[in-house]
Amino acid sequence: MFALFALATTARASSLSTARRQARQARRQARLVDARASSLERRLQEQGTVLERLEERTADLERVAVKEFEILHYNVLSNYSATNMLPWFCYGCNVTAAERAEMHRRFYAPGPTGFKRVRGKGWPTWAEEVLSPERRAAVEAYDALHFGWERRCERLIAAVCRHRVGCRERAPDILTLAECDCYDEFWRERLLQRGYASTWRKRPRSSIDGRSSTFELLASGGYDFGSALSRSPDRTCHFALLAWRQPRTTYR
Repeated sequence: MFALFALATTARASSLSTARRQARQARRQARLVDARASSLERRLQEQGTVLERLEERTADLERVAVKEFEILHYNVLSNYSATNMLPWFCYGCNVTAAERAEMHRRFYAPGPTGFKRVRGKGWPTWAEEVLSPERRAAVEAYDALHFGWERRCERLIAAVCRHRVGCRERAPDILTLAECDCYDEFWRERLLQRGYASTWRKRPRSSIDGRSSTFELLASGGYDFGSALSRSPDRTCHFALLAWRQPRTTYR
């Protein structure tokens, strides 16, 4: 009986010791949590003070900043007209001014010899008596290397979203892209990734894009019209109404 009592007393003492140890650990953990919470509160207060100063500084800068934005217009060439075999291109064979003028004359010649509206633009007929076979081959090689959509699409998005002004590279606030086909397949998503919301109108496929952080698209529309070369409308005007996302104090 004495042995049983001693065993029960020892077990109870061990249980009390474990409970006290757990209580001490809990109090220590609580103190650590309180210290961390106090530290976070101090940091939040400090960050709040910094944020207030930055907001005041931003308001001052907006009040005195120049009220301007930048527009970039770029002809990205539709796939139909993206060919080096046109008289205003013909890169890769060092065309002289006189040769280019003669190719232009032949290309736009009236009557059955004109090539403006001929499928394939009449290449190489209008260049045969101006460029040698070797130079025409150089034009075709340059076309295969540089004018295909898969080869130029990444260069185009880089060119329109970043351009050099003096010694700096800048992103324009508004883009207008002429001959912008492949809009749903390429341009919409790639422009969105770079912060541009966009709207698009078919034929001749130009889009107006503005950085959504700077502008808000309120409305868009357009109309079609003709040209001297066509009796039916073959051109379009596309427009967008944008609101500048700046506080009203900016305009005072």
